[in-house]
Amino acid sequence: MKRKIAAIIAADVAGYSRLVEENEEDTLRRFIAASQVFKALVQDHYGRIFNTAGDAILAEFPSPVEAVRCAAGIQTRVRELNQSQPKNRQLLFRIGVSIGDVIEHENDLLGDGVNIAARLQTLASPGGLSISHWVHEQIGGKIQLEFRDAGWHSVKNIAKPVHVFLADIGEKTEPFVVERRVEPEISKREIPRTVVVSIAAGVIAVSIAALVWQRMSARPSAEVIPAVITSPIIPKVSEPEPKLRESIPGPTPAPTPVEAALPNAIPAPPLPAAAPSSPVPATAEKPAAPGATVAKETTPTREDAPPKPSPTFSLPLPTQPQPPPNRARSAALCAEIRERAQLGDISTDERLLLRTDCK
Repeated sequence: MKRKIAAIIAADVAGYSRLVEENEEDTLRRFIAASQVFKALVQDHYGRIFNTAGDAILAEFPSPVEAVRCAAGIQTRVRELNQSQPKNRQLLFRIGVSIGDVIEHENDLLGDGVNIAARLQTLASPGGLSISHWVHEQIGGKIQLEFRDAGWHSVKNIAKPVHVFLADIGEKTEPFVVERRVEPEISKREIPRTVVVSIAAGVIAVSIAALVWQRMSARPSAEVIPAVITSPIIPKVSEPEPKLRESIPGPTPAPTPVEAALPNAIPAPPLPAAAPSSPVPATAEKPAAPGATVAKETTPTREDAPPKPSPTFSLPLPTQPQPPPNRARSAALCAEIRERAQLGDISTDERLLLRTDCK
């Protein structure tokens, strides 16, 4: 597919179906004459007609200036052909001019440039021109033709609105009426209305907020006020912050091997029962021999006895299990135990026996 930039003219007869219905042969004869004029002027301005459908004619030009000059010349020559006809029987063209990127396929042109030109011709008045703002920028100061700004319009099957400029050539046969569908710029009449609506909405919102606040502050709860008044004021005593050293736990000492092997809780042995206090038997005095001195034996009492040491409790250390009493094992038994030890089928006592007697 070949792409190129081209200026496109799209022309269509205004009220063609009505003219054909009133007088078919006369309308067709005059349309053929107008088409010959159309074709000659297109060739004079270095263009070509690439499509026709019924009363519609499409032509391309290498320059937008030549396209607008050709369209103005066509409208002038066709108006001269209609001088002998009454106004309701005049055959006039609506012409739209646009410029854009088009695709050439089998001597036909396709693309948005062609579609926009076809939509612009519907906005033109009979005998007038309708051009896009892209064309208007290119022909500025090069053509002595007055165009008026018709604003932005949303045309059929085109996503973006098009800025349209219009021109009337000769006397207008019909009043120009165009429905503006899209207005991207806010008109001057809508600005005060928007401001008034915004201010009114703000005033209403502030009034409602003030009314709600007034009602809430004017009706306090009867149960809350006495409670606040009669409640004693208790000063808040600030508790001292804990010291940093106390809040950080110290390292836990690792348990010794003996403590790790012992259970967590070992019950203390019961204290021995106190022996009943019995009276100290008095020693029998033997009769002394005459003339001899007798020494009395004194028995120490409980008060004179030295204090007994308090009982202390010591935890027994774990000891190695004692080997079985029968240590006399034959060489055959030791050999049998060694074979089962290699297979892993051996008891604890047999393993101890291998370490002690069967070395």
